[in-house]
Parts: sequence; structure tokens; C-alpha cells
Amino acid sequence: MLNRQHFIKENDGIEVSFSNRDKLIIGGFIYTLGLIVWGILSKGWYMTEIGALFFALGIFSGIVTRMSQKEIAENFVKGCGEFIYV
Repeated sequence: MLNRQHFIKENDGIEVSFSNRDKLIIGGFIYTLGLIVWGILSKGWYMTEIGALFFALGIFSGIVTRMSQKEIAENFVKGCGEFIYV
């Protein structure tokens, strides 16, 4: 299946709302990006620190969406797996 077909689905007339949880997660993402830029420019951060921030963002997002520890771990591993090509 092509990536385009995987992500583009027909609209079944379902209206999707933009909840406060969504806003909180996007806010956390923007805050994390700002922290990354600050850390790189003023503290000389590299991959370890940046990775730790994204890891913390993943945990934060899981807590906000009320996932269990197991669900957070499974989704994190699944997301990382999409970046790894062997």
C-alpha cells in the first residue's frame, strides 16, 4: 500500500473536533521545539539531549491522552520503528 493511500481516507461525514487535549499536546510539542532550539544554540546540546526531550514529549503525550504505561511503551516503540530502516 502506498503511503498516500495509507494516510488519505474518504471522509465518511464524521466531524472531528479539536479538543483541549489536542491543544495541550501541540503546545507541548511547540514548547519542546523551543527548548531544543535554546539547548542547541546556548548549551551545545546534541543527539542525546534532543532524544531525551522527544522521549519526555512522548511520555507527556501518553499521560495527556490517558494511556496506560504499556500503551505508551507500545506506541513509542511502534513510532520509533517507522524511522528505522535496516
